[in-house]
Amino acid sequence: GKNPHPHYVLGGMPCSISMEDGNAPINTARLAIVDRSINQARHMMNDYYLPDVLAIGHLYVKNGYVSGGGLAKERVLGFGMFPEEPFSGTSNGDFFSTLLVRCNGVVENFAGGVMQAKVYDFKMEDLNDPEGISESVEHAWYEYPGQENASLHPWEGVTKPHYTEPKEGTKTEWKALNEQGKYSWLKTPKWRGKLCEVGPLARYIVLYTKAKQGLLGELTWAEKIIVDQIDAVTNVLGVPVEAWLPSTVGRTAARALEAQLQAELSKYFFDKLVANIKSGDTRVVNNDKWDPSTWPKEAKGVGLYEAPRGALSHWVVIKDGKIANYQAVVPTTWNACPRDDKAGQGAYEKSMMDTPVKIADKPLEIVKAIRSFDPCMACSTHLFNAKGEKIRVVTTDPYAGVRVDE
Repeated sequence: GKNPHPHYVLGGMPCSISMEDGNAPINTARLAIVDRSINQARHMMNDYYLPDVLAIGHLYVKNGYVSGGGLAKERVLGFGMFPEEPFSGTSNGDFFSTLLVRCNGVVENFAGGVMQAKVYDFKMEDLNDPEGISESVEHAWYEYPGQENASLHPWEGVTKPHYTEPKEGTKTEWKALNEQGKYSWLKTPKWRGKLCEVGPLARYIVLYTKAKQGLLGELTWAEKIIVDQIDAVTNVLGVPVEAWLPSTVGRTAARALEAQLQAELSKYFFDKLVANIKSGDTRVVNNDKWDPSTWPKEAKGVGLYEAPRGALSHWVVIKDGKIANYQAVVPTTWNACPRDDKAGQGAYEKSMMDTPVKIADKPLEIVKAIRSFDPCMACSTHLFNAKGEKIRVVTTDPYAGVRVDE
């Protein structure tokens, strides 16, 4: 009670906390809760979630259900994740130099074989390149005044709504979208003019390909887990990795495999936190650049990371000390984007095109393919036949579960 530096034991590890307990952002009680949560997550991943996914996935692959890969067969993109230590910035390359999982890159034609796939690294130079990352709005309900068909770098990006009538119906009562015109509230992101799939599947394809092709040198412990996971599943399924990984089943399995990895990474970083506290490092915030008077009057910045759904980037332009432009290129925009007249279809559209449907008026396969992306958008899928007739509406209700409305 009176000792300002009490000594505690957390999970069998002694740690010393020099801050006031109770209302402190970090205290022993809260650390113990986090420790229990992490260990419970590891238990859930290893003993429930992953075994269930692999058991069901094995049945799918055994019966030849390996469709739905779509764009994942052709091109995937990742920014990289889990910097080992604090980094000084992204545009200076420091973010890329400290990654525990070096899935930063683009892999093309993985379906042709892991050793034949083409690998492009993704580094800081790509961030400033006008052709590195860009967005077009040809088929999106936005407009670029005076340059409708342009692809703009996020720092030059414009978000000006331009909602048009559907092909049939009204603006509020759609009967058929205008596929030749604008039909989506999402822009179309591109890497060097090409569309890419992002997400757990993309990360696993990029890291596995780079590792197998010897492009990473010595693997980190986290990268070894990914390679071992994919090799183990491939051995169980008895088919080449390029046959099962870029598919609806593979996309679902990659999310489960990564959940297992994420649980181990949580434990790893938690142990580092405890070690820092033991050594006397109890700072929880860095105020070095908190004073606005120290900020530049004009600047451009970007933040990158691998969100659970995939490659995420936020771009800002500062002029006269104020934000002049802010653009976010998020994972679901990459995957669910409308097509580009030159580059083709995005990941959702490609996945549906790559998915056979056994019963036309009960396209469950399409629903499974789209859900495998974990969409970050309105949680209902409206299914129409070739005549434009609505045949199903599948909704996800957080309280009632999944239901199908006839």
